[in-house]
Amino acid sequence: MAINELGFATRPVAFVAGLIGMAACASADVSNHMAQHAAGENQLDVTCAALADQTDVDAIIASTQPVEGLATSIAQCLGRADPSIRDGFAYEALTGLLRAGLVPADEREKLLLSLSASVEAHDIETANKGPGFLAPFAALVLSEVARTDRVEPWMSETQRGDLLETGAAYVESVRDYRGFVDGEGWRHGVAHGADLLMQLSLNPAIDEDDADRVLQAVGRQISSDDAPAFIFDEPRRLARPVLFLTQRGLLEEEKLTSWFESLATPAPLTSWDEAFASESALARRHNLRAFGYSVLVSATESEDENLKRLRPGALHLLTTIP
Repeated sequence: MAINELGFATRPVAFVAGLIGMAACASADVSNHMAQHAAGENQLDVTCAALADQTDVDAIIASTQPVEGLATSIAQCLGRADPSIRDGFAYEALTGLLRAGLVPADEREKLLLSLSASVEAHDIETANKGPGFLAPFAALVLSEVARTDRVEPWMSETQRGDLLETGAAYVESVRDYRGFVDGEGWRHGVAHGADLLMQLSLNPAIDEDDADRVLQAVGRQISSDDAPAFIFDEPRRLARPVLFLTQRGLLEEEKLTSWFESLATPAPLTSWDEAFASESALARRHNLRAFGYSVLVSATESEDENLKRLRPGALHLLTTIP
């Protein structure tokens, strides 16, 4: 087998190019995954397995030479049921390529559109009791796409605003609370959506109005009556965008304290004492307190003056909810 000047075999590169074409045929539009027939899904499973087996992402990164169409083809594997394909290959490969700057601008645009569509369609899959892998992993990769815009701006104001709304709407509306399931791996929708909001919160182009939208989304999810008691680190992940937005000075203490006070309200219960007779209310109590502790610890350990704005509200939450 011939070895090229970059030090890796030429045949696998050609083979990968062929697989990219096969992937495009197997799934012409990533945003329409849910409408694919079983035959197409099976073909995509086979193609993604071959792509994972034949793609040496480390070698591509070392070469510093992008492979045209590779990122968008790999993205079609984010909804696969096999965690070694979905998480071990697709997510890790896309993260590596994006962080290495090996995804050209036109492909980043395609990823932004297709992955956003996958995230926005999550409620359809949830209603149909689907496998539920695609939306959370699309959100997680979108966080990496958002990171590229933070490091070197390329999105338009409209694109960035649309992405923030996609992330916020997803975080506040996730109702598939599966985290890690033995034999299936991760879904982790709440945490992955929070990671997208975190990357956006770090972006200097995000302003006070955007910060308010993030705060609204986080509040609705952490205080949801539909959520179970979170056990997969969701409260800490949800706290991070709030912490970064506060650190950047986009959230004033008065607003934060008022927000925490609204979270501490027991309604529809007349008092938090009633929570001890309700499974859903106990879960909400648990989640709010875990969130409050995450915020308070970070705000207390830091010497950052802006983060001190979080202390009164977090303390109110923790002292109000028994």
